Amino acid sequence: MNKIMKSWTVEEIFLNEDQGEALVKAEEPLSYIKQLKAGEQILVDSDAKAFVYILEDNEGYVHIRFPLAVWSELEVMKTNGLPMFVVFSHKEENIIIQLNNFLEELNTLLENIKDNSNYGKDFVLSVENAFHL
Repeated sequence: MNKIMKSWTVEEIFLNEDQGEALVKAEEPLSYIKQLKAGEQILVDSDAKAFVYILEDNEGYVHIRFPLAVWSELEVMKTNGLPMFVVFSHKEENIIIQLNNFLEELNTLLENIKDNSNYGKDFVLSVENAFHL
């Protein structure tokens, strides 16, 4: 039986002078969220127009999805060289995890996406516009 991969979508990104904080709502038990570790990798979902940061749990991988709606904040964060954190908003408490290697991964992806039709014309155009490439 295949395990269903957990995925959260960033609802909002808060920026300050020190860091970016991506807010997601979590219903999972706190014990599960607290054991998540940064996977230090970003993938793309070109069909859904999302960047996908990989987190690791005890059994494999889970996703933090950054949809087009928050790309303008990602551009500001990238321009200012800010580290990115995910904030799991939970009814009991907020759990914060640093998304290690986020900027490096994002910059590498942006370089690869620019003028690259392999990602699909619509996705490439959206990325080029959002990140001023």
